[in-house]
Amino acid sequence: MSLRNLLLGLALLAAPWAASAQEQTSATSVEAPAEVSTNSAVRDVYHALFFDSGIFDTMTSEFLPEYRRQATSSVYYRRASGERREALDRVIEATPQYMREEIMAETFVMADNVSERAAELLSANDIAMLANFLRDPNWRPFMARMALQGANKGPDSIGADDLSAEEEAQMNDYAETHFSPQLMENGGAFMNLLVGEMRAASPRLQPRIQRRLAVEICAALDDRCPRELRDQIRTL
Repeated sequence: MSLRNLLLGLALLAAPWAASAQEQTSATSVEAPAEVSTNSAVRDVYHALFFDSGIFDTMTSEFLPEYRRQATSSVYYRRASGERREALDRVIEATPQYMREEIMAETFVMADNVSERAAELLSANDIAMLANFLRDPNWRPFMARMALQGANKGPDSIGADDLSAEEEAQMNDYAETHFSPQLMENGGAFMNLLVGEMRAASPRLQPRIQRRLAVEICAALDDRCPRELRDQIRTL
């Protein structure tokens, strides 16, 4: 397995999710537990990728101002006043948290769907160490750079040359110290499982996030929630 290709693939796949969720989190350093289930280890990898890697931090800084501008230019916002306008402001500011909650819920579904196949490739502890690798603060600049490039210019803009020689040497040193032969051999196949499930999850997640936001907006507007928004809540 190429660590360079692993990080490039994960950063690229995480970018659209992060651009949608725009969440800010802090990196943490967690040692792999002595015993952990495959299911929980897979969930931890997803969490490390979406939140602890710094990708969401980067996407929030990049896209949240535009989201706020669009929201405050909407018909719902312009027609609201007083307490309703203040309630809509709170919805706008809370949107990252709403999306984070929905994505976190989806990680349970994704983990359930891939854990059986993941267990055929890697031990739970190997998966847990991959999560630790993703949340290591040393890789945050690289992950942020790849996520932004992939989101702004498309996946074809990312190539092997985007990893500096110093970054590649650091990753190789990390792998030699922390990764087992099984992880080095099967890490690419495990990544393909994550990628496939993330793609399958996107159409599940999008309408749920849309409905969550519609519910929150309608609650903010109270008795002035328009019929089309109520209909949207029922149909999503």
